[in-house]
Parts: sequence; C-alpha cells; structure tokens
Amino acid sequence: MKSLEIIISATVAFALGFIWYEILFKGHWTRPTDSNLQPRIKVIDYALIFLSMCVVSFFMNHGYYETHINGGNLGHGIFHGGLYALSYAIPVIFIHHIYQKKSLKQLFVDAGYALIFFGTIGGMLALLPLKVY
Repeated sequence: MKSLEIIISATVAFALGFIWYEILFKGHWTRPTDSNLQPRIKVIDYALIFLSMCVVSFFMNHGYYETHINGGNLGHGIFHGGLYALSYAIPVIFIHHIYQKKSLKQLFVDAGYALIFFGTIGGMLALLPLKVY
C-alpha cells in the first residue's frame, strides 16, 4: 500500500493528540468561552479529526517528496514539520483564538500541540521509505 506512511504518521499524531489533550491538558482546552456547555466529542468527530490528519500528512508527504526530505533522518523531518507548524498552523490558531476570545493558556496548549503534531508527522514521513507516487 503506497499510502501506508500517511496512515502511520496520522495514527501516531492522533495518539499524541489524545495524550496531549486528554492526559496532559485535560480541562484546559474544554473550558467554554461564552457558555457553560461542555463539548461532546462523538465517534464521527474522531473519524473527521483522523481524516483531517491524513489530509495534512498527505500534503506534507507531497512536499517532502518534492524536496527530497523523505528517507532523511528523524531530526531533519521534525525540523521541517516544525517549520510547517510555525508558518501555517500556529498563525491560523492564533487568529482563531483572537476571534473567539480564548485565553492565552488555551492558545499555548493548541499551538504547542500543532508544533508537536507537525513535527511528529514530519519525523515519521522522513523516516518511512515509502512513497505516495
């Protein structure tokens, strides 16, 4: 299966997301900003989250393939994944938090996960020798 590296990297990032949000920062990210309603995450939500992670992994893999990062080392992949996070994800998260008037602590929890998420996917894609093409 040519897309195995995408599934593997998305699965590892999904597991780290569970640890990040459900164990390390449980309660910090679920605090509502304008109401007392706690969000309920359903199976379909997890499926959509995983699908989104696969999409991110696919496009990062494409970028890695084009720049010959695949087949590199773990540190190199993490570095480039971090650059993706710093240049794309974290600014979007920052804008989102400003509009929703979320706390600075929530911003750091989400931005920290984005950095770990992109770094993890980047590291996994650099290590795995498979190609999408």
